[in-house]
Amino acid sequence: MPYITSQQFYAEIDKKMFSPVYVFAGEDSYDHDEALKALEKALAVDSLNREIFFGNESKIEEMIIAVQTLPFMGDKRLVILKNAQKLKAGDSEKISEFLKAPVASTCFVIMWTDKVGRDAKSRALFNIAEENGSIVEFKRIYDNELPQWIQRKVAQHGKKIHSEASLLLAQESGSNLLDLNNEIEKLILFVGKKTEITDEDVELVSGHTKTANLNRLAEVLESKSLESALKITEELLREGEEPIKILFRIYWIVRRFLLAKSLLEEEKAGAPEIRQALRLHNYFDRNFFQNLKKFSLNSLENSIGLILQADLEIKTSARPAKLIFDELIFVLCGKAAY
Repeated sequence: MPYITSQQFYAEIDKKMFSPVYVFAGEDSYDHDEALKALEKALAVDSLNREIFFGNESKIEEMIIAVQTLPFMGDKRLVILKNAQKLKAGDSEKISEFLKAPVASTCFVIMWTDKVGRDAKSRALFNIAEENGSIVEFKRIYDNELPQWIQRKVAQHGKKIHSEASLLLAQESGSNLLDLNNEIEKLILFVGKKTEITDEDVELVSGHTKTANLNRLAEVLESKSLESALKITEELLREGEEPIKILFRIYWIVRRFLLAKSLLEEEKAGAPEIRQALRLHNYFDRNFFQNLKKFSLNSLENSIGLILQADLEIKTSARPAKLIFDELIFVLCGKAAY
């Protein structure tokens, strides 16, 4: 069988169409765990017909015996091999040979928590699994797909989430699906009997996380809010955020404004062209063009040079990072001379 998407996998098991062999491939272990839960539920196997092995610990011979064992008072057995990407070459060959004739009464799940590249696809394990089973490739979802993912997860709890709230949650929690799911579960408990989650709920539950502060830093620097920028930077450093990560965020802010200003003044581009070129978001970048007026092309070009100087100083100087950031932010907010 060819590689299938996660959507195809869920559609098939909903129809009780099972492969004797599944390879769950992809870097995000959360996807694997969710798919395994769904498969277990669809198969309706009990603990007597379910066994777990680990690619870096278990004896492969014992696992093969477990796969060949007939179900006990049931229709199917489920045998799971976790951390398959850590298999030794010899063990991988043994499994590949065994997969040439899979056992129909057992559903054998191989969890390969790693990228699916050409090297992986060329392995005998993948080639034979593709012939005699299904390889489910869980691709990391893009940032712009996260709000829809959040809305689907919230709907599974019988609730709705405002579009602005799902965007805010995605921005604050990042693209790690396990972290996002944890935040969603906290929100579900927080709202109680309410049927809809708002952006205010997200702000109350998420709190002042590092990610939230980094996003807030972008907002206040773009508006040249000196006091807020200094306070947020201090909070980030106190929370243990790496100075280089904070500086990269500042660089991203200035570079984005520089690109927009160049398009506006040198190429005479309009707001729609700039919005498309920079992939501005209608909600999070709603004040972008208003703030852009506060910066000149020359000041933005000079700011890039100052950020590079700060980068060098953070890496080589004994001066406190807070002092370096304070001086840089004063200039960026127009409160000190270049």
